[in-house]
Amino acid sequence: MADWGKLSASLFVMVAAVAVVSHAEDPAITNIKIGDLASLSINSESQVTVLLLVMGPTGQEGSFNISQMINVTCPVPGDQQVDDATESPVKTSGFRNCQEMQTSGYNVSGTYTIHPYVCCPNISVSVYCDFQSDGGGWTVIQRRDQYPQQEDFFLPWKDYVTGFGKVTQEFWLGLEHIHALTSQEPYEVRFDLEDFDGVTGWAKYDHFEVSGKDLHYRLNLGEYSGDVGNGMKYHNGMSFSTKDRDNDNSTENCAVQWKGGWWYNSCQHVSLNGPYVGPERSPGAEAILWFPWRFFSVLKKTEIKVRPVARQLH
Repeated sequence: MADWGKLSASLFVMVAAVAVVSHAEDPAITNIKIGDLASLSINSESQVTVLLLVMGPTGQEGSFNISQMINVTCPVPGDQQVDDATESPVKTSGFRNCQEMQTSGYNVSGTYTIHPYVCCPNISVSVYCDFQSDGGGWTVIQRRDQYPQQEDFFLPWKDYVTGFGKVTQEFWLGLEHIHALTSQEPYEVRFDLEDFDGVTGWAKYDHFEVSGKDLHYRLNLGEYSGDVGNGMKYHNGMSFSTKDRDNDNSTENCAVQWKGGWWYNSCQHVSLNGPYVGPERSPGAEAILWFPWRFFSVLKKTEIKVRPVARQLH
């Protein structure tokens, strides 16, 4: 066994090798020899871990302890639950987000595939790109609107993590995908709102980041601009909650009370994932709401979209 701490700088100092290992592998196996890497199997139904292996000099015999390695987790492509509806997404190569696509000449809003995971560039995600609004380059992460069949947003934690719905209609992209996007580089977010009278409004925050699962996908927002009031300020710094995962500051489960997953505080000034109801809704009932703008008046349409702050297109 080589003494890794005393490797001479004149030797091969370090080579980064990537081995993909299933979490379903026998947990008792903690050491992997270099020669064994090719024989590792992958369970496509489970999450995978990307292991960064520090290699020794060429031909050096050695083994590595898994518990000492740095790892980054990514969902396998099969985990994505968001449907691309009846439209087949335009397959693209190498673009991490919709802004990179627009920079390369794409200008027709629609469904595309992107590769948002820095750790795993082979993973593709179907998204809706908005190339028209406010300079374009937006990756849409949520939409609510009136359709013949409304999407159910009163769903458990696992669905909010992986995503659900149809990206051409009502959908939630998925917390893990949103985390991947906002981990690429500094991002901003825009909320587009419309009520049942056809009145529209918007809010934008110059920083938007969703942390990983270890922090329950905590929300981090920057400075507000817009014409609907700074409703999301109350939710800044909060972890995500669902009907089966209560991470809010209330004595009650806000996701159960307002019937949808969100970054609840105690409980909310904004609720965009509540039940879809018409303007006849009774005051105080659960619905899609932005209190500083319309108080208890129901919203007809919402879109949440994100893009990198740098390289804005105007």
